[in-house]
Amino acid sequence: AYTSWTPVITFVTPGDLSVAYATQVGGYVTVGNLYVVSFNLVFTPTFTTASGNLTITGLPVTSNAATGNIAAGSCYTSGMVWPVGYTSLAINAGTSLIGLVGSITAGNATNFAANNFTTGVAATIIGTITYLI
Repeated sequence: AYTSWTPVITFVTPGDLSVAYATQVGGYVTVGNLYVVSFNLVFTPTFTTASGNLTITGLPVTSNAATGNIAAGSCYTSGMVWPVGYTSLAINAGTSLIGLVGSITAGNATNFAANNFTTGVAATIIGTITYLI
């Protein structure tokens, strides 16, 4: 059965972050200990002191902490400032948080953070992630 959850945007150091949501929807299905989680966020972040990596909180269940258990997914974004040269996006889960990670050919991945957003400008993140519990 499809079950709802509420995804929430924040940063590692939220500071004075305020988030106005136009859309804030999440849902998931389970198959044994496998969770398939989807989310649709259209939001406008306003901040001056927020910093650190972007996180989406509120996952329904904490992911399995076993070595090598890495969750992955895909998503669509708009309204974000991408690092120069980065062309694709992956999602990695840890504990009960989702972090967005940009990748580049022949380079290191980078976490999306507060500096990838413009205060007062609407952004969209729509995605799906699969992880084990």
